[in-house]
Amino acid sequence: MSNPMTALAARLRRFIARREGNVAIIFGLAAIPVVVAAGMAVDVTRAYMVKERLSASLDAASLAVGSEGNLTAAQLQTELTNYFVANYPSTALGYNITITPLDSTSDPNGNLAATVVNYQAQATVDMSFMSLVGVPSITVTALAQTHRGYGLEVALVLDNTGSMLCGPNDGAPNYTDGSCAGGVLTSDTSCTNTSNQSRICTLRNASLQFLTTMEGAITTSGQLYIGVVPYVTTVNVGPTFCTATFTCNNMAQDSCSGDFTDDGGDIVAFPNGVMGTLTSGSKNVTTLNNSTGDTNSPSNTGDASVGMLLRAVNPDSSQVTGPTPIASGTTITSTTGAPPTALALSANAATSGAFVLQVGFTGKVTAGSTTVTNITPNLSTWTNVIPVREVVTDNPNDTSTTPAYTVAGPAIPEDTAVKTVNSAAAVNTITLCNAATSSGTVTFWSYDPIPYDPNTNTPLGNGTDQSAESWMGCVVEPTSSDENSAVAGILNSGVSDPDVSEPSGGWPNWYPFWWRSGQGGFDGGINNWVPKAGGILGQTNTTEVQGDVVTDWDKFSGPNQGCPVPMLPLQDATTTAGQTAVQNTINAMWPRDAGGTQVPIGMIWGWRMLSANGPFPQNNGHPLTYANQATLAWKKAVILMTDGTEEWPSTQQDTGLSYISDGKIGTTNNTNTAQNNINTRLTTLCNNMKATGNFVIYTIGLGSDGASNTQLQQCATSTGGFYVATPSNLNTVFQSIANSLLTLRLSQ
Repeated sequence: MSNPMTALAARLRRFIARREGNVAIIFGLAAIPVVVAAGMAVDVTRAYMVKERLSASLDAASLAVGSEGNLTAAQLQTELTNYFVANYPSTALGYNITITPLDSTSDPNGNLAATVVNYQAQATVDMSFMSLVGVPSITVTALAQTHRGYGLEVALVLDNTGSMLCGPNDGAPNYTDGSCAGGVLTSDTSCTNTSNQSRICTLRNASLQFLTTMEGAITTSGQLYIGVVPYVTTVNVGPTFCTATFTCNNMAQDSCSGDFTDDGGDIVAFPNGVMGTLTSGSKNVTTLNNSTGDTNSPSNTGDASVGMLLRAVNPDSSQVTGPTPIASGTTITSTTGAPPTALALSANAATSGAFVLQVGFTGKVTAGSTTVTNITPNLSTWTNVIPVREVVTDNPNDTSTTPAYTVAGPAIPEDTAVKTVNSAAAVNTITLCNAATSSGTVTFWSYDPIPYDPNTNTPLGNGTDQSAESWMGCVVEPTSSDENSAVAGILNSGVSDPDVSEPSGGWPNWYPFWWRSGQGGFDGGINNWVPKAGGILGQTNTTEVQGDVVTDWDKFSGPNQGCPVPMLPLQDATTTAGQTAVQNTINAMWPRDAGGTQVPIGMIWGWRMLSANGPFPQNNGHPLTYANQATLAWKKAVILMTDGTEEWPSTQQDTGLSYISDGKIGTTNNTNTAQNNINTRLTTLCNNMKATGNFVIYTIGLGSDGASNTQLQQCATSTGGFYVATPSNLNTVFQSIANSLLTLRLSQ
């Protein structure tokens, strides 16, 4: 009988030795981790889906809360919760959902009203398969960070050139009135008719709507500052820089007299005297013109006194020749009326016509001395005593071929002004700013220094008066030696490239834009104006007719032709006063159909407006310093708009870079080279601005020329953008930019 235990042992040995079922057993054991891993992948996918939904909901909620400016902390928390729940409903995956502000640098207590707010949202997600390995659930976290971006400083740099008189099509580059007038309603000078598609009216209305949108969205006091830069080839800074006729900041002025000087260092002046009519063979001067009311003007007939010398000059300051209308040594023997309406001379006139009759006198000088004595006629007998600042010369043959307004004579140096006057009969002396170079009795010819006239910009409006020969406030840019063509006498700026950069050592002075008359030969016969009523024509919304881009070009001759309405530095657009100031400037804009287009001139003034180191006084701490801008998370934005490309249409044009002959644009006679160099300067300027990292730049190309402006396209920052516009969609473009500025971008 066999032993049962022995039989069992034998069976076990045989079972162990068998190999037929091992594969199934091994597969079964291996399947356990594979199934668990697949389940974990499902769990992780579900968790990722929750995180995505959580992040999107948190982004929406933080954006909504970050754009609020007038809510309490409790209201902001409620707003945060409501927006989050609206985007993450209770039916969504996850539970134990929380959303909270975290501590931040700007506010360690996690205040939702802080400048920088960090947000965290969390949700618990149950794990179906991972629970088999001891992980029943996981917590999913989403983070976001916002910077309050409603603090804005915005410079509107807006084209006011002649082509802005046109409608959708200007015919460029071959401008025609027919093309320009399409879609234009010429009678709509107030830009209130919605059917008027003129570029200037659509620009004004789009800019006003932009202002309305920004004001409505940013209501927190002091969080929105806006300024306006209307530009042509120059910018008008008169009301900002100047408080009186010769009291200005940042302007080049003679160190002795305070008279304004140009980019050659010459005093800007015009022959002092009267406008009168001569008749050949007669001693009478009739129809004296005294209509403009400018005290520094040949139209001020009170400057003519008995005993004074007279000579006929052209409006560009050159003497009239061939034949000379008045013989040398001719004096005034009598006057009629007060102020005079007629004069009698000591000799007959040689020719007939209306002339600028410059007054003169004689005096005794001594070499090395600044004192003039023995003045004839005696100063005590003058109707208007020669004022301090008056410029004098003893040159008997002033010509228009010289850049200077006055020319050195045998005894008196160029640009010599009167420093003091003693008109007491027994004293009868003048002190000059420069000493005489020789001794003797000399004949002095008198010139009025050109003053700033605040009345030309008051009241601000389309009908801004430009009918006087005073300076309206537009300026010529200082340029440095690397930009200039080394023209003799033209000054180089003491700082490098001030027209395309922000000098670290402060801004240099600017020069008055004052376009000399072309009557007489100085400027090739362009801009022929004479200082009398009707001789200087203002550019207004009634004289510059919409649609007449060719007819009106260079038509309104005067020393301020091409000068737009004044720019407006940053204003607090959350106040009624600030809003009104911006609205008034926009409503005052009107094209100046003269001088071409120089976009970098406008752009650099946009930069200067936003720079705390710029030439403008701060308004309640604005513009902010770049350091404060970064700390407070404000944005400085420029909106640059033009409907064209750079243009220097004539070598005779005066511009914000002076005459081309001054060489401030790298050439002295080639307009094509000038235009190419202006393009280069715009590129350099924009690159310099972008390199600082301080600016958001939007650019708008209006019309076909603007749309194809390569430099304009490249000027925009990635945070801004380039927009193609037509008169019909310009408002939409401005609204897009407004929405872009108002959008608070997440930084995480």
